Amino acid sequence: MDWSRLQQALTFEVDRHFNDVQGKQYRFSEFLRLQLQTPPESWAAQDRDRLRSLSDRFETYGDLSYGDRQHLVAETRRTLHQLRSIYQVSGVSEGTPDRVPPESKPSESKPSVPNPPVAKTPKTPDLS
Repeated sequence: MDWSRLQQALTFEVDRHFNDVQGKQYRFSEFLRLQLQTPPESWAAQDRDRLRSLSDRFETYGDLSYGDRQHLVAETRRTLHQLRSIYQVSGVSEGTPDRVPPESKPSESKPSVPNPPVAKTPKTPDLS
């Protein structure tokens, strides 16, 4: 999972007012749908399902209202931030978790994670 490209694409879309911007190869929604539909098999089933569900929702991104697009992008950012904290191990993003995933610790609840800050002047992402 290329966390930085995903984050860059999300930031660029926010800065362009949720207009489903065209990248070098894909529109924003196509890029996110493709990137999220095949999470690493080493991840917990629940986390793979979360990404696939988000991927499915990007299929109709162009038909969503402005507010619904904002909500979907914000939810995607939160989800990726949570999953990155679980699965990114010393720069290796497709390995096993560096800690036990939350679903295997039933006595603990997932902490609330705020949205990551938005960059002021992002570079044009390579949505290819």
